[in-house]
Amino acid sequence: MADVDAKLLQSDEAGDAGASDNEDAGADEEAMAAELNQRQVLAKQRAAAASNLARVSQVMQNQKQAQVAQQRSAAQAAMAPAASPGRAPAAGAAGQGAESSEAEEAEQDEEARAQALQQQQQQAALQQQQQQAGEKKEGGSLLDKLKSKMKGLKQAMQEASAKMLKFAWSIMVESFGSAVIIVDFVVFLGLVMGNDAICKLGYEWTPKEIAILQPTEAKAMGEKLGMIEKAGCCCLSGCWGLITIIIIGLIGTFAFIYMHPIDAIVQLGQAIVDLVKSFF
Repeated sequence: MADVDAKLLQSDEAGDAGASDNEDAGADEEAMAAELNQRQVLAKQRAAAASNLARVSQVMQNQKQAQVAQQRSAAQAAMAPAASPGRAPAAGAAGQGAESSEAEEAEQDEEARAQALQQQQQQAALQQQQQQAGEKKEGGSLLDKLKSKMKGLKQAMQEASAKMLKFAWSIMVESFGSAVIIVDFVVFLGLVMGNDAICKLGYEWTPKEIAILQPTEAKAMGEKLGMIEKAGCCCLSGCWGLITIIIIGLIGTFAFIYMHPIDAIVQLGQAIVDLVKSFF
């Protein structure tokens, strides 16, 4: 029976370990896919921001070239002789064209800057969302790992307490009932820590395969055996409690006789005399 329980326990532990490994592997793959998608989105946003910055730099360069051309035209107009009145309208038209082109380039520059600022804001918001999602996922994964570890710990404690109860009942005759102390200790742990972590009386004899396939019958079997074990535990605990009280009383009596022998002899003689008088 013990060998069968050990083999079943090993198979269950191997199955639980394999399931936990598969869950961890799936979670890791999902995390890697999400991180890859986030990196692709960030790369696209960075490329868009770089193109916008290049456009802004090109617009600024065109604006500078227009300003230089305007300054040159103004200088040429100033250096031209005053006797050539036909050149003045041409210079004015050139100046107006340069001003209009400069205004258009300024508007384009402002639009490009606004677009670049919008791209930067979107990128910052996306990074913040990714950071929050990562923190939330990390917290959830830690909580799930803690729950799984607690579940495994409770299962290990359940199995250990069941083995303690089996051992105690197996040596009950050889120990003249003194092994009931182990049973009482397990019952106390069950009251303190709960029955989900400590095996109840009677459930240590329930086979694990029956508990999995037919939980109702396994529970009924455990309850019946538990009633028998509770009755035996109460009787043995009461007997050993009475024996303990008698032993303590004898130790106290011998200690009093050893410390006060004369008083003990006088009291013992008085008790004998009273007993004799009660018969006559």
